[in-house]
Amino acid sequence: MSDDTNSKEYEIEKIIFHQQINNKILYFVKWKNCGLNGNTWEPEENLINCPKILNDYKTKNNFFKNKK
Repeated sequence: MSDDTNSKEYEIEKIIFHQQINNKILYFVKWKNCGLNGNTWEPEENLINCPKILNDYKTKNNFFKNKK
């Protein structure tokens, strides 16, 4: 059992949307077991424990387009 009871890690259900503000991308996240009021805007550095969800979202939304 962990002694760190003040720190709770939530699990992402899906990334709903993204927006860019001041050259920084924020993701609108739906958290598992949370209602719609629990959705939050998160910077990518807060999503390090869900690389597959983040990569799938980026692929679906053409983040990896080759620039010509």
